[in-house]
Amino acid sequence: MASTLSANKANFKELFWRFTLRHVQDEPARFILTIAGIALGIALMVAIQLSNEAAINSFHDSINLMAGRANLSLSSAGVPLPETLLKDLADTRKLGELLPVIEGKIAPLDNPKEFLTVMGLDLFKDSEARDFQVLGPQDRALTAQDFLKFLPQPDGVLLTQKYAKARGIEVGQKVRFIINDQVLTLTVTGLLQNTGMGRAMDGTLAVMDIAAAQKVFNKIGKIDRLDWVITQEADRDTLEAQLKKLYPAYKIERPARRNQQVEKMLSAFKANLLALSLVSILVGAFLVYNSMSIAVVRRVEEIGILRTLGITQKQIIRWVMAESFLLALVGVVLGVLLGKLMAYDVLKIIGKTIQNLYLPIPLEQRLPSLAHAGGWILFGILIILAATIPPALSTTRIEPGLSMRKGYTVVLFEQKMWKLTLAGFIAWGFAAFLSALPPLGGLPWFGFGSAFCLLMGLVLLAPFFLQSFYSIFGNLLRFIVPSEAYLAFRSLLSDLSRASVALGALVMAVALMVSVAVMVGSFRQTVIIWLGQTLKADLYIRPATDMGGTMESKLDPLTLKAFGQIPGVRAQEKLRTIPITWKGVDVPIAAMDINVLANNGTVILKSEGNAQTVLNSLVGQNNLLISEPLALKYQVKPGDWITLTAAAGPVSLQVKGVYYDYANDRGTFMMDRAVYAHLFKDDSVNGVALYLQTGFTPEAVIQDILKRLPDGTKVFIQSNAGLKNGALKVFDQTFAITYGMEAIALIVAVLGILTTLTSLILERREEIVILRYIGARRGQVSRMILWEAGWIGLLGNLMGFLAGLVLALLLINVINVQSFGWTIQWHMPWSFLAFALGLVFIATLAAGFYPARVADSLPSMREVTKE
Repeated sequence: MASTLSANKANFKELFWRFTLRHVQDEPARFILTIAGIALGIALMVAIQLSNEAAINSFHDSINLMAGRANLSLSSAGVPLPETLLKDLADTRKLGELLPVIEGKIAPLDNPKEFLTVMGLDLFKDSEARDFQVLGPQDRALTAQDFLKFLPQPDGVLLTQKYAKARGIEVGQKVRFIINDQVLTLTVTGLLQNTGMGRAMDGTLAVMDIAAAQKVFNKIGKIDRLDWVITQEADRDTLEAQLKKLYPAYKIERPARRNQQVEKMLSAFKANLLALSLVSILVGAFLVYNSMSIAVVRRVEEIGILRTLGITQKQIIRWVMAESFLLALVGVVLGVLLGKLMAYDVLKIIGKTIQNLYLPIPLEQRLPSLAHAGGWILFGILIILAATIPPALSTTRIEPGLSMRKGYTVVLFEQKMWKLTLAGFIAWGFAAFLSALPPLGGLPWFGFGSAFCLLMGLVLLAPFFLQSFYSIFGNLLRFIVPSEAYLAFRSLLSDLSRASVALGALVMAVALMVSVAVMVGSFRQTVIIWLGQTLKADLYIRPATDMGGTMESKLDPLTLKAFGQIPGVRAQEKLRTIPITWKGVDVPIAAMDINVLANNGTVILKSEGNAQTVLNSLVGQNNLLISEPLALKYQVKPGDWITLTAAAGPVSLQVKGVYYDYANDRGTFMMDRAVYAHLFKDDSVNGVALYLQTGFTPEAVIQDILKRLPDGTKVFIQSNAGLKNGALKVFDQTFAITYGMEAIALIVAVLGILTTLTSLILERREEIVILRYIGARRGQVSRMILWEAGWIGLLGNLMGFLAGLVLALLLINVINVQSFGWTIQWHMPWSFLAFALGLVFIATLAAGFYPARVADSLPSMREVTKE
């Protein structure tokens, strides 16, 4: 019979289905909760990965669609080029088409936050180099004659079909837009079909004839960029080398390099999101481990009988692994479907964060195929399946004769507990070692590894901490807690193999929540202090077109003149921000009136020295300050010399200090505006800060400004408090997704507690019935189960809180510094932590209600008779 059972495949399959499906019918809750945990973990990872890919693809598509066939460009990082370059470079037309481009930004008067990016093109020549189809009235395609009739209007603009439809705009309609700080009326002469360039920037692209764009953006005699369409690779390489030699002050690049810059800019942001999403997978893996461990323990007697009948150890392992695979398969399929649905909402949140912190470009709400997340889905499956290997291998230690004894599984776990404890301390040793290693490829991969080892060590040490807690406080608990509570704790100790896994998963989730809460709270408090110490002006003014993005637009000279005539203004500080290419990346320059800043405001120095003295050293000199992220990423210190490419060529400037700045993680060069204007031949102004005299309120001065502005001028004015509140609002939006990810990890952990307690009740039904038989009331048994849930919640909170503080140190001092280069001051968000930990404790108690009802409903005499 034994040989028949072991050899007959049909019998093997039949026994497997009986081995699995019978238990599914007996314990549907355990299987459903396990599948739900897997699905949530996979869903979050899929949503994050698809959203990351969608964001990158959207930027790539916009760059490529706007470039068209153009494969080489020359620009000057925000400063217009002289139009005479077209004549100087006329000979390059022999190699390919030469196309001038004007770039700008406009915003509808009724909603300045929704700005449009404008490209001024030679519409006839560019129609061959770039893919766009222009539609006229009733969405009909324009002929060549229509082009000549409609497009060369001096105020004509082409909007995308998507944008026009959303706002109810028709061809021929006149629309009022804000350009820089001026209100102009433009005529919609056509619509870009929703293909090619019409898809760029999620439909927020507008196109004008280049002559009209030069007039509208006040760039007569100037261009922003030159594009070439060169078919031969050798010709392009030759021209690129010649241009870099002839024009060292200009930026010569290919569209592919712009894509690489975007990816590099977002790499740290993407990596941190992905790392957080993997935590939910790990918590889900522990839920699977817990579920399968329970399955093995529940079937010890059954496995022993099957072994006696001739079933081999390999067959038992295959059954357990096959059952795990089925759980994983169902959970992954549901998780992928749920993740696809979640990805749209996640993309909106991520898109808002990227617009606020990195690139003010709308993202197309179009997700890539699931194939883009295929590698990470497979990785998640492997992690989940790896979690089933220990329970499957544990079946090899089941001896047929001993398996019928009560407490046999407890003995097996106690035999290996010392190994778990040793492995836990070794994992912590690795965590300490990895935390001291430098970033790899500019990203904190060793820091992530350190966090992983820290969490793994925490889980492995859960049974050790549970026993240690009882060893220290056991005698005291006997006298200070109710008998049900004491019996509940002893019950957890009697089956550490299951209780410790549920506890470990909860501890991991709580530690993550505490660490991120402390990191975010510390970061927020640091930003509040930084804003309070550095923003000293009373009013901040910029062009209305910059309401929805970074400071790119310029204030008109007449507008600036009006500011100088406002009563009550003690001083005005003009600002020019512009990106400049340095060491292959775009770094912002903040050129401001340093003498005004030194006398009225300040900077917070990280380096040694007096802030006012250091600021005065910049006035009229080729000196600059650099922000902390720049100093850390490129190992620059005070006294070093930095070479920037100015209008006349390379120029060396000395670093006079390093200052704290949390405006961006790329870093910033700060210099005197007069020095910048001399070096870069650019006296434009993006914004103005006004310092008011005593007795003048911001509200009254704002009203005075609005009255004195020239007709048709629109500016965006913020008070000191308004600017700070706006910055904090952006900060809170940035970390909104983080809290959502933590919540999912906690939900998965609570599902693990529910699974564990339910299975413990089913395993201990004889014990519970005996308690009832010797006098325990139903309410006492139910309270004992609730106390078990309470103990797990209490100890999970305690251990998770302490471990979370350690993990927060790692996040703040290692991962954050290596990812973004910011110094964050430690701050404990006590109110949030008290609320969150209280909520976790309530959730664990709630997870005990169903098992308590199961225990309460167990029959008595039949089970006692069986025992």
